[in-house]
Amino acid sequence: MNNILKKLSVLALIFSFIFGFYLAVTMDVGTSSFYLHMRRFLLAAFICLVPYYFLPNFSLRRFIPEVIIALLWIITSPLICYIHAINVNGGTPSLPYDIALGAYLFCFLCIFKTFVVKYHINKVGGVIYTLLQVALVAVPVFNWGYFSIFGAPISSNGTMVIYQTNLSEAVEYITSLGTVQWLMVLCVLVVLVVLLKYNYSESEFTGSCKFSKYRTVALVIVAGVTGYYSLFSLLPRTHVVSLFRATDHYFASVKQYQEHHDKIFDSLQVSLNNQSDNKGTIVLVIGESATRNYMKAFNEDNDETTPWLSSVKDSKDFFLVKNSYSCAWNTVPALEHALTEANYYNDKEFNKSASIVDIARKSGYKTYWFSNQGKIGFHDTPITLVAETSDVSRFDSYSPYDEGLLPHLKLVNGNENNFVVLHIMGSHIDYNNRYPKEYQIWTDPDHTGRVADYKNSLVYTDKFLKDAFEYSKEHLNLKAFVYFSDHGTDPNRTRDPDETRFIGLRVPMFVYLSPEYQDNHREVVLGLKGNKEQFFSNDLAYDLMCGIFDIKSANYDEKNSLTSKNYQYNRENLKAGLGTKFAKDDPYL
Repeated sequence: MNNILKKLSVLALIFSFIFGFYLAVTMDVGTSSFYLHMRRFLLAAFICLVPYYFLPNFSLRRFIPEVIIALLWIITSPLICYIHAINVNGGTPSLPYDIALGAYLFCFLCIFKTFVVKYHINKVGGVIYTLLQVALVAVPVFNWGYFSIFGAPISSNGTMVIYQTNLSEAVEYITSLGTVQWLMVLCVLVVLVVLLKYNYSESEFTGSCKFSKYRTVALVIVAGVTGYYSLFSLLPRTHVVSLFRATDHYFASVKQYQEHHDKIFDSLQVSLNNQSDNKGTIVLVIGESATRNYMKAFNEDNDETTPWLSSVKDSKDFFLVKNSYSCAWNTVPALEHALTEANYYNDKEFNKSASIVDIARKSGYKTYWFSNQGKIGFHDTPITLVAETSDVSRFDSYSPYDEGLLPHLKLVNGNENNFVVLHIMGSHIDYNNRYPKEYQIWTDPDHTGRVADYKNSLVYTDKFLKDAFEYSKEHLNLKAFVYFSDHGTDPNRTRDPDETRFIGLRVPMFVYLSPEYQDNHREVVLGLKGNKEQFFSNDLAYDLMCGIFDIKSANYDEKNSLTSKNYQYNRENLKAGLGTKFAKDDPYL
């Protein structure tokens, strides 16, 4: 009787800890959820204690790594999400699957380890078991590391950035980690060595693993059920894993773009408003992480970070759009809308939309895409998918800096109609790697020099824009030159996938139209002149370019283009930031 009471007491204690922790870190638990999760965690507590009930001579001391793994899963995501919700005063995180998984994993791992020792397969089984432990530890450790860097739990934006990151970006980012993050990496390596040594040694544990074949069969069944349920049912529904699965699903849906593209392109109808237009080149430069708050041409109070643009902005051929915003804080969601007819004002899907490249090709232009960003990541992204529909696409550079794209322009024949896209690195983190040292104008007392390096990168981008413009004007019969950035950034902060402040949305944009182009497209010029003080979001860049191509098409809504007198957006109704913010709320206005 005393033994039964003892086991019931332990069950009550574990259940109280699990369920109590869930209630402590979960906001607004309704009555229905309360009783649902009470039953869930009662079963989880019982499963957690199966090793205690059924393993002979059970000793917690022999399962310390398993306790740590269980606690990491139980505590990490729920606690991090709760802390973030409290700090930002929003959200109601509820992560029962993370907590339940910790309990089920403890049962599965204890039995797994027992059989590894019982059947004397430590040399091979110990290594396999250690690798399983490390894999299970990696997720919560990664979550804590992410939280230590960004002060927030990982989100869909964060997982998307990871999917987008190529090898060189990953190496660059790792080398920029702070002391705390490197200490965490060191701790993980130490844990790996300790676990391997711990699991490789049988010690006195071997003698306690002798039990009947009936109990062996029962424990095998329990281990199989709990292992399968843990790894294939609970794990996919935990916070971090579910985010990565959702992101993977997103990229799978993006690949549908390839499947739909040929059909969309074949059905695309485009007609030119000026059939007698002379041949020439239209250039679009897509910047990276440029914020007009730090650009002299857009803000007179700044240091001179845009010497060339400042010198030409008042020319009658240049149209500075001073109230331009990004539709997102990250590259992929920003450009998948900027490059296609999908925007945050309509219901169109990216993978079922015509792109700027499609419109250009249908308008009679030979299309070129030159990128200094590589193919963004190991997965096909919207940018890559659109780029590769160009007649010519290159994802490399002749140097580590954006100037390495300029030699690609020699591939363009100035006697033809050309549409050229230059996708630059601009001010991508790390800023100090974005410009040659001869462009280092400012230094910074802060040892990271982030703001100084950011301003230097803007000066270098300005020089690149000048060189690209002048080469195109001299050699390619330049008709139009357009520049906008995908999104902005705050150089005072480390890169944060979940940055939601307006400084990350305030992007630069300008349009150059040659005198000859202006003579042949007077309505376009009148539209731009009338709208250059208006508010613009770069998910409308597709429509802007359609206006510059001066076309008519069922896939072009002129009310979305700054080139049209019917442009419909202003300070009050312009959206930004995934359609969640309005320009009128910009604190910098």
